[in-house]
Amino acid sequence: MTPDNQNDGQAGAQAKSTPGDPSGISARELPYRGAEDLTPAQVATLKHGSDLEMASRGSTGALFYIAFAVLLIFETSYAKEMPIVVYGTLGIFILMAMARGSLFLWFESIHVRWPQLWRSSYNTAVLISASAWGVLSGGALGHYGGDSVSVWTVIITIGICSAGMYSLAMNRLLLRLFLLVLLLPTIYECLYPENSDKFILGLTCLAYLLYTQLQTGNINREYWEARVDAMRLDATTKQLLHDLQYRDNLTGLPNRAVFQERLQQMLQDAKRNAALAGVIIINIDGFKKINDTLGHKAGDALLREMAQRLRKAVRESDTLSRLSGDIFAVALSGISHVQDAAKVVDKLLDQLGKPIDIDGLELVISASAGISIYPMDDNDPNKLLAYAEAAMYRIKELGGGSYQYSKAEMNAQAIEHLKLESQLRRALERDEFVLYYQPKVDLETGKLSGLEALLRWCPPDSEPVSPVTFISLLEDTGLIVAVGEWALRTACRQNKQWQDASLAPVRVAVNLSVRQFREADLADLVARVLRETGLDAQWLELEITESMVMLDSDQTNNILYGLSDMGVHMSIDDFGTGYSSLAYLKRMPIKTLKIDQSFVTDITTDDNDAAVVDAVIAMAHRLHLHVVAEGVETIEQAIFLRERQCDELQGYLFSQPVPAHEIRPMLETGHCAKFEELTRQEATTPTK
Repeated sequence: MTPDNQNDGQAGAQAKSTPGDPSGISARELPYRGAEDLTPAQVATLKHGSDLEMASRGSTGALFYIAFAVLLIFETSYAKEMPIVVYGTLGIFILMAMARGSLFLWFESIHVRWPQLWRSSYNTAVLISASAWGVLSGGALGHYGGDSVSVWTVIITIGICSAGMYSLAMNRLLLRLFLLVLLLPTIYECLYPENSDKFILGLTCLAYLLYTQLQTGNINREYWEARVDAMRLDATTKQLLHDLQYRDNLTGLPNRAVFQERLQQMLQDAKRNAALAGVIIINIDGFKKINDTLGHKAGDALLREMAQRLRKAVRESDTLSRLSGDIFAVALSGISHVQDAAKVVDKLLDQLGKPIDIDGLELVISASAGISIYPMDDNDPNKLLAYAEAAMYRIKELGGGSYQYSKAEMNAQAIEHLKLESQLRRALERDEFVLYYQPKVDLETGKLSGLEALLRWCPPDSEPVSPVTFISLLEDTGLIVAVGEWALRTACRQNKQWQDASLAPVRVAVNLSVRQFREADLADLVARVLRETGLDAQWLELEITESMVMLDSDQTNNILYGLSDMGVHMSIDDFGTGYSSLAYLKRMPIKTLKIDQSFVTDITTDDNDAAVVDAVIAMAHRLHLHVVAEGVETIEQAIFLRERQCDELQGYLFSQPVPAHEIRPMLETGHCAKFEELTRQEATTPTK
């Protein structure tokens, strides 16, 4: 069942669960004009509910007739003087109370089979009881005239009328007949003028009858308005609850739970028919950068538009879902060949690749897709999902914008990825993270000018995990905030320990993630860490990326200036690789630019990279910014950068990242031994 016809299935289910047969029932059968939007099932439910409510209210009211008759027997001489009338009426009351009670107790079994018979029987019992009391009341007035017994009889009669207007509000015709048969005998007996008191009682009852006959329409309308509105509200609430449980709030697509249920059913059908089935996982390329740069509102608008395009492109027999974030899934049924899945993916990626306008910006989006096929890859729905997702991430690593089928080795990688994520969630509490430090060298003096703290994960009884692997996992799982705080605190504590050991003070740089930078209390956190570790703010450097600077400008300014005013040194890491707007360099309190390794690697062989590095150094110096080149690995690169007056170098040429105890000798000398080799070779190298 596709998302668009799911509600039809629900309506059918609702109709089946409704008491009675709703077929052919319409809103015109309700004594209320204003319910034309209700379904036959809802109309049947309303009629069923109103009859049950009438029976419930009336079964109690029937007992009052007996009580009032007994009151007349014991408190007046009426029973002695007219025993046949009084006791006969009491018997009628008892029989009708039993009848109405039975119709209430066995309501479901009788009403469901014979609704019209139930209504006719109940209405007859109500009118017989009312007629009997009317005769009894009229007889009392005729016998006693206008004395106190007559007055109390009229009061009781009016009370019964008032109660009937409540218990019979749902049936206007029955209510009017009830009032007539109850009051007319009393009015008839009271309108003879020979007794003025009785005549006044008669006029009172007549006025009351006219008033109630006019009010029955209003009472009936108000009752049905309330019932119909409650029905609409109930239907709306059920739909909202259904959507919350089974649909994605942002796109309206089925959520993961629904997708997995339908995928399971689809695989069962494929097995029964000896057919193929497929799972497609689609991920928008570069969505994180768009979300970080343009904001969540733009990101949400993009996801809604992508969902609409995918919805139009999938077949009626397929199921489209948003699993999480920017990941969509399609369950393909009824495919004859493995290649059929690729045809569907081509269509989907073509739809997603069309230009889209977001907040006045025309964006061209690409997407990556992974495909797994039943039964070739597996017959378990969860594994098919995992394998398709692994294929999707593989194609993203290769540049994205295309698709790839699942492969056995990729499936093994997916399983390993899940194991790694599980281990990572426990790594912080198990104290498995360590900080390594890589020195930065002043190109003018060769002295150690600073250190960068780099996170490493060393699980017990296994090889250290590459940062390329686990940093992205930390981001995806949200653990980066807690781990980032640990790294900040550990780096500050270690730097303070070096200073307490009388080593030359150096500035230690710590990288901030996007998630950390979004935290509203970042400045408070840094201040607290500095205070707790005792480190002076001037010896802490925080590195952020260009994309982080391009986030909400007001909030970014507040954070950066708050940290800068504290004395913390701010630098831009990987400069030149993100969304650039050079205006922020003169507006924000940035002190250092770090040229990304990708530009440094080929500066001695690639004129374009050399030109970029030249331009960055020149621009930074004109803006009075410090420049650090990352990823320096050869003497030739160092000489090139020194000739361009780059301020500092960082890279394997001087030292790879090492544990704290291995960096101590360099801190003790305050000098980099490799720098002397650089100076000697530079002296023998012709100037370019």
